[in-house]
Amino acid sequence: MKKVLLLCAVLVVFLVLGQKASWADGCPATTLQIGDATGCEIITVGTGGSLSFSTTPGSPVIFLGGSDDPLVEVINNSGYTLSSLDLTGTGVFAFNGDGLCSGGYMNTPDFCPNPLDDSDGFYAGPTTFFSADPGGAGGLPPSTGTFGYVNFVGGLPNEGETYFSLEDVPYGGTPVGAAEPDSAQLLLLATALSGLGMFVKRLRMG
Repeated sequence: MKKVLLLCAVLVVFLVLGQKASWADGCPATTLQIGDATGCEIITVGTGGSLSFSTTPGSPVIFLGGSDDPLVEVINNSGYTLSSLDLTGTGVFAFNGDGLCSGGYMNTPDFCPNPLDDSDGFYAGPTTFFSADPGGAGGLPPSTGTFGYVNFVGGLPNEGETYFSLEDVPYGGTPVGAAEPDSAQLLLLATALSGLGMFVKRLRMG
């Protein structure tokens, strides 16, 4: 019985730690070209919700086809879990049928299409969907395409990464974060580690 409980405690620890690993989806085109893209536009969310924009090092092609439809990677270094990201830019959400999961590019990712994605052309990544308001409210972004929300299913944890596609490159935005920095995950991990320590101590005592 003690061995079973010990195994359960270890399993909980690995499950908690594995939550970060499930959000380690960086730019997929750096390892396998998708369409014309060999890299991504990178949005890094920093402390205080600051945003910085860059591209994958090495001056790669970030567009899936021609000169539009960029692959976008988000890296969360804010210290908080992010629920949504408000993005702005000329035509960024003016979806016209040729997104990441549209089927029109070589090496389409295996997850495609995301069942939560109802954009015209399936632009969402494996853990994202789009809306006019944060959290998925308000339907799709306006047809003008100049602003909208990228929503992260379950929240994008601190130090997590994910990706999606847009119609054009964004130039501004505002992150929407959770109330506390990964507090639930930290509490669960602390509880699991405490229980694991007690079980190990009892096993040693015989």
